[in-house]
Amino acid sequence: MAYSINMMSVAQLHPPLDNIQQIHGFPITQGFFSAKAAGEPLDGNAVIEAEDTVQTLVLSQKHWPQVIQDDVVETAKNRAHLLRQMHATTQFGHPAIDHPGLHQFLQQQFDQINQRFDQQQAITQNIRIVARNQRSLDSPLLPLQKYIPGDGNALAQGLASTPAQVQAVQIFQPNGNIGAVMPNFNPQVDAYGHVDVLHLIIFYNDNFGIAYGDQLPQRKHKIRTWLLEHF
Repeated sequence: MAYSINMMSVAQLHPPLDNIQQIHGFPITQGFFSAKAAGEPLDGNAVIEAEDTVQTLVLSQKHWPQVIQDDVVETAKNRAHLLRQMHATTQFGHPAIDHPGLHQFLQQQFDQINQRFDQQQAITQNIRIVARNQRSLDSPLLPLQKYIPGDGNALAQGLASTPAQVQAVQIFQPNGNIGAVMPNFNPQVDAYGHVDVLHLIIFYNDNFGIAYGDQLPQRKHKIRTWLLEHF
């Protein structure tokens, strides 16, 4: 039997960790970097390795909590669980690809892991974008990449204070993908009106710390702070 989907490694799902020098000195076992491609034969050692990696990361987190954070441990747990599920199904009953509903379940689990990977990639790029914005204050601000899934219409609705703003929120449905930037982004934040701010909130699914009582100058200040200091 073979794997029906790609099983990326924990390291691939959290690429920023590979740039941290200390990570290479942690006793995290080869399982941190282990990956399986769709079509590869099932490997019984992969499950043991994945579960050992979870235990090692849990122990390492106690000593290095700033490096081994909760989301890394959660990824390792999900990966081990998914591997165990695939192996168990092939051993007891039908192959994973034939088991009713299981392939859909595995694909959903994989999609969640893949989304997390995309989020990590966007966050990594945003760190660089913010650093560039800080270094080049005389140049137009660059937009950050979207890393929170979904649209923020509900967030914007709670900050709209006039019928025109409410209508603008209702009709704006950008459906932005993770890693995308705001279409037609205007780097001149001082020129923003209320609707411009609300559209940013919807696209990024983030209220940038804006409260209902904030006036337009305060809202623009928080947008600018987000572009310059978010990470």
